[in-house]
Amino acid sequence: MQKPQIINIMDGEIADSQLVREFEISELCRDGRYAFVGFINKKNRMLISVPKHFNYTDDSDIKLIIRCILKSFRDTDKGSTQMIDCNIPYRAYTLICDYYNRYGLFKNNVRVSKSGYSGNIDWNRTVRKSQKIISGKNLIFLPFEIRKNEQYNTFLGECMKYTINDGYEQFGRYAGIGEKIDSDGYHFNFKNTQAVIKKLKEEEEKYFKDSEIQLIRAMISYFRWQGSITESSYFLTQAFALSWEAMVQNYLNNNLLRYDNYSKNMIFERGCKKFNFHKRRDSTESVINQKKNHDFTVEYDHFFEQQEEGKVWIFDSKYYQRMSELNYKQVAYSYFLMNDIYGKRVLPEKIINGLVMPYEGEYYSRVHIDRRDIDGIYIQEHYLNIRDVMRSYI
Repeated sequence: MQKPQIINIMDGEIADSQLVREFEISELCRDGRYAFVGFINKKNRMLISVPKHFNYTDDSDIKLIIRCILKSFRDTDKGSTQMIDCNIPYRAYTLICDYYNRYGLFKNNVRVSKSGYSGNIDWNRTVRKSQKIISGKNLIFLPFEIRKNEQYNTFLGECMKYTINDGYEQFGRYAGIGEKIDSDGYHFNFKNTQAVIKKLKEEEEKYFKDSEIQLIRAMISYFRWQGSITESSYFLTQAFALSWEAMVQNYLNNNLLRYDNYSKNMIFERGCKKFNFHKRRDSTESVINQKKNHDFTVEYDHFFEQQEEGKVWIFDSKYYQRMSELNYKQVAYSYFLMNDIYGKRVLPEKIINGLVMPYEGEYYSRVHIDRRDIDGIYIQEHYLNIRDVMRSYI
């Protein structure tokens, strides 16, 4: 299969009208800008949309992006893999690869008997079939009938080989799943998907192990997809902000060492694992709606409390192209913590409040709002290298 031509775009940048028409992605654009991360493969041309601030270099970047998307939606409770828009049966392909990694290609075990002198002797067959020779007072059977188990390639094994190789070309090499395996050609016409599916269903009736049934059903799903495939295949998400949130959580927990009060920067050390940030939701009665008995819910993306120091860390992930206006929500979070909203007032100087955004360069921070001389509010913007965050996540 010929390697497709790669066309690279970036989530959030102004959309090219010609590419929008060619790849039919008007529904994946918002306000004249691309609004997705992932790839679309059409007529041997692949459109790759990378995350904001991510500089594409080669195929390994596609693998990094897809693995981050898959992992993040498995790790979060917000959307799971339903937040992924995909017409590729990657779940079926992954299951087939998992079976191959554990058991190898599917083969039939057949017990056969052969004439010989070493191995497990089948005495019943030896007595019936071998030549009897009397030597002295001994009865000798020559030759022995030897019992052996031999493995033969099967239709299921051929299906596995085909789906593993085809799936790797279609998707696996871009997601870091599976590998191409040696093939000396196929003895079946796998382009006739309806005939293959029919035979797979017949084979399914012959097996009882869960692993074998799951394997066969995964291959049926794969051939159903191949039989209905259009001229394009795609794997993408329009909710990469959720992926960024999951990756930031991981990065803070694994690599944040401390906060430097002098430079106002976060200090990182890879693998130090000093913190345990988590998502936190708090519900408090809204002052405005007290008479209506309504609750007001506050949700922190990344919350950590150092009880012994009375210090609270609150970070909010922002998957932005750029920060252009005041983030009132994050300001409100400081007020809540400072004004006994939860029955435990936090001193302004004990609140580390920040917005965490992707960036193509080295980490830096800047002031978002500084009202320390008025009411104690101080919020920073922290810019993390997105490639570093993604690699750490994987």
